[in-house]
Amino acid sequence: GKHKQFCVTREERSVAAQQGLDATAPGGDCESACAICLDPLETLPAVTLPCEHRFHSACVDGMREFGIQQACPSCRSSLPQKESVDKSKAEKLFADASRRFWVLKQKIESRDGGWGALSTAHQRGMDDVVAKLKEAAALGHGEAQYWIGGMHQDGHGVKQSDKEAVRWWQKAADQGHADAQNNLGVLYDSGRGVKQSDKEAVRWYQKAADQGYSGVQCNLGVCYEHGRGVKQSDKEAVRWYQMAADQGYSGVQCNLGVCY
Repeated sequence: GKHKQFCVTREERSVAAQQGLDATAPGGDCESACAICLDPLETLPAVTLPCEHRFHSACVDGMREFGIQQACPSCRSSLPQKESVDKSKAEKLFADASRRFWVLKQKIESRDGGWGALSTAHQRGMDDVVAKLKEAAALGHGEAQYWIGGMHQDGHGVKQSDKEAVRWWQKAADQGHADAQNNLGVLYDSGRGVKQSDKEAVRWYQKAADQGYSGVQCNLGVCYEHGRGVKQSDKEAVRWYQMAADQGYSGVQCNLGVCY
């Protein structure tokens, strides 16, 4: 049954030993095969546990799913929480994607045509970047979700789409990403990719402003000054303008001068 799928029998261990697959020590032949299913590690995505033993990610997830003891099959060290594994994997994916992106960006923007007509090699590179970002985003990485939204907004390596930008920024904003919250506010303010709504713009501006985002504090001040999405209030406008000014946001000085 399913127990067999995630356990190595005595017979299988004997076969593995005859084939030179040592599943007891990190850094040895166990690096070539998963000690749970005995298939080569390169056939499926693998995960390295804190004890340094490596297994197929699907095999480790299967052990969790079927309630098998939460310990490394080789040394019996406790398995890390799945959330911790996912976070580590997402961080690595994002780091790899961001490094690749900055290299590509420099190359693309240094040639004629810029982002308008990518070469086949540059497009393949961007496809790889986006694939890694989406994999990280699927694991809940807010910054990856924010980046994908920005790429759709700017048309960098993907088709330009305000609607897609909204979709991805919404995911990041729901996790408390201040930049994504501000950008959503801007799109609702202008009606790009969404139905124009002053109230929704204010709602997202408020979330970002509450996190100390100086630029959006100025935007929120404008909303209160002109009564857009909120009840008009010079007092509230000045309060938000002053908060932005106190953080060194130079663009707000003119707004404060008008109010006074």
